[in-house]
Amino acid sequence: MKKIVLFFLLTVFSTMVSAQGQNMREMFTVMPDSLCPYLTHNHRLDMMDFMDAKMKAAVTNLFEGESEMTALTDDSLSLKMNPCLSIDMWLTKEDTSLVVNVRKTYLIDNVPRVVVEESYDSQWHLLKTSTVSSSLLWRDEEIKERPHL
Repeated sequence: MKKIVLFFLLTVFSTMVSAQGQNMREMFTVMPDSLCPYLTHNHRLDMMDFMDAKMKAAVTNLFEGESEMTALTDDSLSLKMNPCLSIDMWLTKEDTSLVVNVRKTYLIDNVPRVVVEESYDSQWHLLKTSTVSSSLLWRDEEIKERPHL
């Protein structure tokens, strides 16, 4: 009976330690492909390998364009998915749990038009999402000002 209790306690303790030891590299590796449809698991691993080798961390994504990892630290990373989309990710702790924050910035004419922020738990379950800014309606204002026939 003592062995079972000891085994249980060791299992719980090791799970807690491994959950707290996660860094951005580990979280990016286990990120579901559905959250970043441009990149497969192997693309993400290649990007990290290129960063480690101090090379340009660019890969040909699933849409035949180039995606590049521009920064990678223990608690953050930055990606340029294409000329119109960049993604920044960083880790924070809320209470005792790890939170992965994701900011997607969509550019139109090289100007940020929509910024979406999402938060995920360490198992990549969505906690919250919000649109920080949206100025997609700028075209509507431009059209209203044009003379009509």
